[in-house]
Amino acid sequence: MRILIVDDSTEIRSRLVKLVSEVKNARVVGSAGDGEEALKIIDTRKPDLVMLDLQMPKKSGLAVIKWIIANRVPTTILVLTNFATAHHAAVCEKLGASFFFDKMTEIEQAIEKIGELASGGGKRSASPGAVTAAGSGTNPPEKKIDNSTGNRDN
Repeated sequence: MRILIVDDSTEIRSRLVKLVSEVKNARVVGSAGDGEEALKIIDTRKPDLVMLDLQMPKKSGLAVIKWIIANRVPTTILVLTNFATAHHAAVCEKLGASFFFDKMTEIEQAIEKIGELASGGGKRSASPGAVTAAGSGTNPPEKKIDNSTGNRDN
């Protein structure tokens, strides 16, 4: 599985590259510090999965998600953000993100999800917009988000 890591923090980006590089069948094909750089790499390297922060310079993570969906790029979008509110999760899901994790508490779960996807397990979007949202805050991963309330469905 070819993975692009997008985060404006050099330190976090380096840590994520290291962690993802240790996942069996996963290969980091690039990293970007802003949304514009991410779009260039997505367009040229065609990653299978984009691990994406929301708050970034030049173009936000939300703008990147919109571009991926509008251009029908066949990639899975995994959001990893410090803005892990029910509202942000619902917006990301509505736009077409596949997974949503809290950067402060769920990095390990995000890496585990990549491992599942890279090994052929877990739910992976067959096409952009086929959403299976994951963790957010203290809620268990793999629960769908109810967009009307922001609560998790069981």
